[in-house]
Amino acid sequence: MKIEENMKKTLSLVLFLAFVSYQSQYLIIGKDSISVDKFKTENKYGLENSGIENTVKTYVDFKLLQNFALEKRADTLGYFKKTMAEKEQELREERFYPKEIMQSSLQQYFSSNLIEKKIQVFYVEKTADDKNDYNQIYNDVKSGKITLEKAIIDYTKQKPEPFFVKSGNIDVELNKQLELLQPGQFTQLVNSATVAAFAKLVDRRPSLGYIIFGMISYPKNEESEKMKSQIFEALKSGKKFEEVAQLYGSTETEKKNAGVVMGSPVLPDVVYEAFKNKKQGEYTEPILIGEKYFVFNLYSVIPYQSSEKYNPMFIRDMMDSPFADVAYNKLIESLVKSTDYKEFPDFKKIKISYQDYLAFKNDKAVLYQFNKDVFTFGDLKTLLSENFKNADKLTKEQWSAFLDSKRGNDVFAVYSRDFVKKPEIKEQLLKTQQNLLADFLFSEWIEKELTNKPELLDDYFKKNQQKYIWEKRADARVAILTDLSIEKDITKEIKDAKNWDALNKKYYGKLNDKQQLMVHFEKGEMSENAEVFQVNKVPFEKGIQKVKLGERLLIIAIDGILPSSPMTKEEAMEELRADVREDILAKTIAEQRQKTKIVIEPSFNAELEKNFKK
Repeated sequence: MKIEENMKKTLSLVLFLAFVSYQSQYLIIGKDSISVDKFKTENKYGLENSGIENTVKTYVDFKLLQNFALEKRADTLGYFKKTMAEKEQELREERFYPKEIMQSSLQQYFSSNLIEKKIQVFYVEKTADDKNDYNQIYNDVKSGKITLEKAIIDYTKQKPEPFFVKSGNIDVELNKQLELLQPGQFTQLVNSATVAAFAKLVDRRPSLGYIIFGMISYPKNEESEKMKSQIFEALKSGKKFEEVAQLYGSTETEKKNAGVVMGSPVLPDVVYEAFKNKKQGEYTEPILIGEKYFVFNLYSVIPYQSSEKYNPMFIRDMMDSPFADVAYNKLIESLVKSTDYKEFPDFKKIKISYQDYLAFKNDKAVLYQFNKDVFTFGDLKTLLSENFKNADKLTKEQWSAFLDSKRGNDVFAVYSRDFVKKPEIKEQLLKTQQNLLADFLFSEWIEKELTNKPELLDDYFKKNQQKYIWEKRADARVAILTDLSIEKDITKEIKDAKNWDALNKKYYGKLNDKQQLMVHFEKGEMSENAEVFQVNKVPFEKGIQKVKLGERLLIIAIDGILPSSPMTKEEAMEELRADVREDILAKTIAEQRQKTKIVIEPSFNAELEKNFKK
C-alpha cells in the first residue's frame, strides 16, 4: 500500500515538474509573450544562421521598437488606420467564406447562369386600404380565368411585357422555383402583409457566356446612312473599334472608352441574336433600338465555367449580386452545425407559431448561443416591439422562417465581428501592423528627429570625426576595352592627360564586330580599397596599369595619389545621417529595456539549445 502511495506521489511530482517545465518555455517582453515553439517557427532562419543569443536579442529589440512606436501613437495616424482597414477588407474578401463554401456556391452560380429565363412578373406593394384578394387573383390566373397580362395591368399598373433575367439578377428563392418550372407554369404566390408577387416562366434561352462589349450609336434621321458608311469604312480600313468610337461616338462614354459595357447584362432579343454567332473581336451590323442605331463590338466572351484566371472575377460578380445569398445560406448552415453553436429547447417552442411566442413569458430564457454570445427571448421581444408591427399577420411557415432568418443574422454578426480574432487572420493583420510600425519609425519619426534636432548631427560629428576620413585615393583615368586591337593606341594616348578629350572623341560611338562599344572611358577618384587594387592586385601607384577582367581589358592611368584627409560635415552627411539613425535606435532600445520587464523563462533557452547553437 505504501509502495503504491509513494509511486502515486512520485508520478504526481513528475507530472507537476513536467507541467511547470512546459509552462516556463516563454519569452516575455512587457505585456507580450511568445512560446518557444512559436519562436522556433518564426525565427528559424535567424536561429540557424546567427545563433540563439543574437536571434533572441534581435527579436527583443524588434518588439521594444514596436512597442515604442505604439507609445508614439503611430496606430492612431490616418494612413495607419486606412492601411489596416484595407488589409482587413482584403482578408474578408479572400477568406471570410471558407473555401469549400465559396467553390460550391460558385459552381452553383455557373450552373444557374448557363440558361437565361424569360418571365412575366406580378408584383404589388400593398397599401393600408388594399382590399384585393390576391389568393383569388393568383388562382384565377393559374386556372386561365384571366390572363396574367390583364392581372398585371389591372392590379399593378405596370407593363406586362415579359423580359429575360439571369440568375444573378433575381432573388435566389425565385430563381430556385423558376429552374423547376416548364414554360407556361407559375411560381408560388408570395402574399405577405406588405407584398403580393408571383411570376410566370415564359421561355428559356442558352446564355452566351459572360460578355464584355462596346458600342457606337447614332440617331435615326436623314444622316443615318451617311454615318453608317463612315463608321463601317473606318472599321474595314483596319482601325480599332475604340478609334472609330472616338471619331463617331455620339456620347462622351462612347468617345472615351468605346461605350464599353461590363458586368455582362441581360441583352435585348435583337442584340442577343446579333451576338449569337459572333466571335470575340467582331462587330455587328447597325441595330435599331428606340430612336438610335447601335453598332456593337464583342470584346470578350468568357464561358460560365471554373478557371484559375477568371474565378476571382466571377466570385466578385457573384458576391455583388443577389446570388451572394447562396454563399450566405451555406455559411449559416455550416455555422449552426458547428460546435460553436448551441440551441436551446425554448427556441423550438416559440418557433411553432406567433401565438406560441405570445404565450412564452420568460425574458431571460436563452434561445441560442454562438461562441460566447447568448440570445435571449427578451432580446427577440425588444426587436419585435421596436421594428416589426405586423408579426401577428405571419403564417406559421412565415413565422418559423422569420425566426430562422433572425437567428442567421445573429450568428452571422458574431462570426463577422470575431473574424479578425481567427489565428490565421490575426497573424496577417499583425504582420501588416508590424510593417506599418517599422515604417513609422524609420520613415517618419527618425527623419523628424533629424530635421527638428540638427544638433544631433552636429554633436555626433564632433564626437566621432575620426570615423569620417577620406581614404587614400588615386586620381585616375580609365579606359575599358572590349576590342583588344586598339590596346596599343589607347595605351600610347592615355599616358598624357592632355590627350584625354581627343581620345574620347576619337572612339566615341565606335562599335566592335559584336556591336559593342569598342571602349568606354571613365575619370575620377579610386579608393585604395577598391576591388581592382585589393583583389586584382593592380599596383596603387602613379603610372599606367593594366588588368584583364573576363573579356574586357582595363587600362588605368593614375595621374596622382591623393593622401588621406578628414571629411567636412557636408561631405560626410549621407554616412553621418545613417550613423545617427543607428545611434537614435540604439538609445531608444536601451531606454525601452530600462522600463520594460523582459523575462526569458528557465526552459526557453534550454529548449532552443536542443536544436540550435548558442
